[in-house]
Amino acid sequence: MKLRLDPTNFDACPQYNDWVDSQHGQQHGELDILGFRPRPSIVLFRMSPDTYEAAFADFMEQREEDLKQLVYKEFPSPIAHYFYRFENGYENELQRLHLLRDTWESIVDVIHATAVAECRFRNITLATPIKFSDWLSDSVAQRLLNVERILQYAAANGIELSVAKVVPLPVIQSIRELNQSRNGFSHSAAQSEAQARDWIGDCYPDVIDVLDDLRSLADVQVLRYLGQTEASTIRCEVFNGHGLTRTIRNILTGSSNSLRFQAA
Repeated sequence: MKLRLDPTNFDACPQYNDWVDSQHGQQHGELDILGFRPRPSIVLFRMSPDTYEAAFADFMEQREEDLKQLVYKEFPSPIAHYFYRFENGYENELQRLHLLRDTWESIVDVIHATAVAECRFRNITLATPIKFSDWLSDSVAQRLLNVERILQYAAANGIELSVAKVVPLPVIQSIRELNQSRNGFSHSAAQSEAQARDWIGDCYPDVIDVLDDLRSLADVQVLRYLGQTEASTIRCEVFNGHGLTRTIRNILTGSSNSLRFQAA
């Protein structure tokens, strides 16, 4: 994951400092010295820099595990299903490699569908139209380019898109770089178990970094409209989390800040 610690700069990783404070609070309560209540993280940083630096590995391990649970439970199902199988449901390393590829492609498919759906819903027409064939392209690179064009056009014209909060423009470049690695194992001949394991080792940290950058995908709801029970309530099938058990809910329209789009 991309977070880095600078043992000479307390403000280098605010997430780590918050974690240290939380850990101390859970174990010992608030730090109170004769009414003075300093942050445990800054006390540790100044009084025991070696411990402060050493505990960073524990923070990163927990952060990665928390991210995995978020993906499993809250991300749109196409991503959550394949990532859960990559971690927990593979029979061999080659199958696991293919599940990592499927996870990656699902990430791109979901952000592409979300961006296109919002443009269509808001009747946004790009100044330089994207060809119809590009919208329907199976190419991961083309879909990334479609999303990039949408985000760039919105930013240049002062249009605030909800998808821009989920997929900031700088993240697109990271996704494109990882896609180049993905192309390597997607288009190569069948690998041995050892080769597959090596590919996973090379690509996995980048996939985790992208998932970390896209935590807001947990706020995206993929729905299939089934009907309307009342004027302000719709009945939908919900596709979030790794489970394949059918989930149908009544949803009060306009009651949530989460980004929603309807599955085809």
